[in-house]
Amino acid sequence: AGLGQTGLAEGVRMPGRMIHPVSGEAFFTPYSADPTRAINSVSRGGLNRLLLEAAEAEPNCDVRFDRRAAEVDFEHGAVEFETPEGRERHEAELVVAADGAYSAIRGVMQKIERFDYTQQFLGHGYKELVIPAVAPGAGPHAPFAMDPAALHIWPRGGSMMIALPNRDGSFTCTLFWPWEGPGSFAEIATPAAALAHFRKVYPDAVPLMPTLEEDYARNPVGALVTVRCRPWTRGGRVALLGDAAHAIVPFYGQGANASFEDCEALLDALRAHREVPAALAAY
Repeated sequence: AGLGQTGLAEGVRMPGRMIHPVSGEAFFTPYSADPTRAINSVSRGGLNRLLLEAAEAEPNCDVRFDRRAAEVDFEHGAVEFETPEGRERHEAELVVAADGAYSAIRGVMQKIERFDYTQQFLGHGYKELVIPAVAPGAGPHAPFAMDPAALHIWPRGGSMMIALPNRDGSFTCTLFWPWEGPGSFAEIATPAAALAHFRKVYPDAVPLMPTLEEDYARNPVGALVTVRCRPWTRGGRVALLGDAAHAIVPFYGQGANASFEDCEALLDALRAHREVPAALAAY
């Protein structure tokens, strides 16, 4: 989309990972022997906004919200949407369903014979927390509470916490814990239990998380699912794209990348074939 440099400009460069043991000092390990190489922490919400603004700037693009896909007519390329005013039906020569791991369009496809589908949930879920920015002069990395040039990881065997820096000086933290059993979301069910667990398992993070108990109580636990299905097209007019076609758990670091690759593949197919059905077959 020509937005690579714009997207990276909104990110935070991380040339390595910072490992936080239960006791002792955190230590840094670079991702590469080449100091010019790094990964980037980019806000998911910021990336969505960037892409939406670029789409809205296109003369033939109309962006509409509050329309939930409910039903699809593959033969006519028609989708029915649930809106605050009732149902709307729209037809198109090409319908691209990029409606996520729990895709409504794929759900209709699943009811048709010879459509293969599997989903597999991990025994772990995730919950987001925050390390807020600190006041100027409050530390060597202010407004960051920790070194922003690293992906911070608290590895604890069968579970972990990570923290990625944001441009405003905060860190987005993510817990990856089992659903059940010792050290699980089921066992650590209250904010007070979470604080006690953090003091034991992530002691150096506790002073940096003044809203830990409130965040733990308020923020939901999300599921981690892998989705596989085929075919990704139906009726010569409707195609699945991204997580709707192939959701993957985050630990491979390829979820967004795979979706962008779909965009490239679909565009290549549309450029190579004059008719949409032939392009979707190639895709």
